[in-house]
Amino acid sequence: MLVLGLDPSLTNYGWAVHDTDAPVGTPERCVARGRFGSLFMGSCMAGRRGATNTPPPLTPQPVQEAVMVPYLTPPKGGGIYVIRLSDTHYYGGRTKCFRTRWAVHRRLLREGKHFNPRAQAVFNQHGRFEPEVLCVISVDGQRAAEKAWLDENFDKPGCVNLSRSSDGVHAGYKHSEETRAKHRRPIHTPESKEKCRQAASKPRPNYTPHPHTEESRRKLSDAARLQHQRERLAGITRSGFSGRTHTAATRELLSQQKMGKPHPHKGSPQSEERKAHQAQKMREWWAALSPEERQAHADKQKGRPRTKGMTGRKHSPETKRKMAEARKRYWARKKAAEGSE
Repeated sequence: MLVLGLDPSLTNYGWAVHDTDAPVGTPERCVARGRFGSLFMGSCMAGRRGATNTPPPLTPQPVQEAVMVPYLTPPKGGGIYVIRLSDTHYYGGRTKCFRTRWAVHRRLLREGKHFNPRAQAVFNQHGRFEPEVLCVISVDGQRAAEKAWLDENFDKPGCVNLSRSSDGVHAGYKHSEETRAKHRRPIHTPESKEKCRQAASKPRPNYTPHPHTEESRRKLSDAARLQHQRERLAGITRSGFSGRTHTAATRELLSQQKMGKPHPHKGSPQSEERKAHQAQKMREWWAALSPEERQAHADKQKGRPRTKGMTGRKHSPETKRKMAEARKRYWARKKAAEGSE
């Protein structure tokens, strides 16, 4: 089957006739090629200029198998473009980036969700998508250039643009007072809120929860913890405050807010089970690290200033007594464990 489309090997206004039955990449696949003089001076529009100015109505047709021909590699930047959807129908617009805008048009047309129903109907019928750059222009001049293009082509047969305005279909449109009043109304009334609460409180028979097993929870926790440790060793942080510092005024304000307030965990000693659990997790984390990661962790700790701790401070007699009793209990447990062995 012979297909006429844009030739990606040519720079601008290039066309090529492809034989879809020939293997891709062989000389037999390209039957002929050449250059366009201008989109609107070509044969596709020459025979339509004398027709009526009213665009023919378009009705959605069943989606056929689309013949997608590779289009030209667009130049960098943006400007005015046109997309040929059939031999007689086309759509024009402006963009800051040709590649991105064309990809959006192509995806929406393929999914059947394009915001322009006329363009969608033509694509459903012909399955054709051939974009072309009319001019590359800066962002400041794109609006005026698109307005000039719309003034020239909007009333012509085949143009599927929905509005003559370069600002969109609803440019200059004003809602009525009744519509504005509807927009100002709250989304949910007290009655509807109560209905939502009642519906949410009802049991859902078709809903079956799938909680993680203890094994899967342990694996997820270990993987997340290891990933966090590796990112920290590599200097990677996911904090939104990364690379920023508080001003002196902000630091002073934070200090005043926390002054006189005890630490949240002050006075809540950890149980022996909790301490053993934390020690086991630290041993597992250290065992999972590679030798390079261990060395990086050790190098990172070198030269780091130690916390003040008890520097310049002295324990009270009560604290010294508690420390001595704790030390005696420790040695008593240790001797008892050695004796039982």
